Amino acid sequence: MRQDHPDPACRGLAPGARHPRSCDRRTRGNAAWPEDPGDSAQSGILRHRRRGGTSSVCRRSRPTRRWVLCDRFSDATSAYQGFGRGLDAGFIRTLNAFSAQALKPDLTFLFDLPVEVGLARAEKRAAGGRPEAAEDRFEREERTFHGRIREGYLSLAAEEPERFRIINGAADVETVRREVCRHLTALL
Repeated sequence: MRQDHPDPACRGLAPGARHPRSCDRRTRGNAAWPEDPGDSAQSGILRHRRRGGTSSVCRRSRPTRRWVLCDRFSDATSAYQGFGRGLDAGFIRTLNAFSAQALKPDLTFLFDLPVEVGLARAEKRAAGGRPEAAEDRFEREERTFHGRIREGYLSLAAEEPERFRIINGAADVETVRREVCRHLTALL
């Protein structure tokens, strides 16, 4: 187990393992460009960055049947760029198929909560002074943008109910933990 890693979130992981958010932090860090590259370009850049994580982590784990936990995958692109920004659904599907290299999650947890609650939590995290929690361009978007994203995720879940598990994200931490464990136990 790693106890000397500079990122406290990675301490205790097996040697060579990375915290699931470490790749995504680098990607999200680039989501706050000083000049807006445009929605299509942003979508492509984000998917390109995630393609590297897919090939280096997920592909290597398949033969050994090890589990990989991701906090975002192709559904995020569909929700944010497709539903949120209104980019063409066909374009997003093509982009996702390319970047995910035909991989798809076996199980997806959707932690659902009202938009206002989610934005209040993001604001509270940003106010706490943690650099990784700093508000990015997504949190600065209008409430209607976030509403479209939420509806997009719920639509994706309705299209694939066998893969998605909708968890009440407004519940207390212990209730959420129990619900996640219940679904994981059923999958195993």
